Amino acid sequence: MPKTEYDIDGKLFHVEKVDTGWRGWFVESDQEIYEGQLKKEVLIIAGYKPPRPSGICITIGSSQLQYEYSPPRTMQDAYQDFLNRLSTGKKPSFKKDKPLFKFVIFARDNCLCFYCNRFIDDSTEVQLDHLIPRSQGGTDASSNIVTSCKICNMKKSNSLLDDLEDRIEVLRSRNRSYGIDDDHLVEF
Repeated sequence: MPKTEYDIDGKLFHVEKVDTGWRGWFVESDQEIYEGQLKKEVLIIAGYKPPRPSGICITIGSSQLQYEYSPPRTMQDAYQDFLNRLSTGKKPSFKKDKPLFKFVIFARDNCLCFYCNRFIDDSTEVQLDHLIPRSQGGTDASSNIVTSCKICNMKKSNSLLDDLEDRIEVLRSRNRSYGIDDDHLVEF
């Protein structure tokens, strides 16, 4: 199987061909294994990307390519950026042809469970839920998706709330204040 070793910032990064693509890892580290369809994709997933004009030059094989280290963004990073923009009074624009990321809904709901109003700061506890379940005709539109804690999500299951119309109006009001269209799809 073809394989390549890269010297990236003084660390040996090994990339090899596997059945359906490529796999890479730092040789002297317990870090995770990165997988992709192309060698370049594996490097990007591992946190290296083609540089901006002031990129760091490293040697890869016999040729010199430019890569700069940029740790992968986490959901928390994106969420914090979103809140920072909102705090300065800037409403972000959302492209209708691309679904909204989860963090947009979490930010819209202030990381509060829509059902019990508890602040959810544990990423393993926060979930998205359909106000009107899919099994009852609910969609993935922003006016039907709410932030929920794991417990409330399980309790609600596929049921409809008694005050459903009021809750839908709350979501529509929140969407308006954040500049989100009610029919904008949310990515799960």
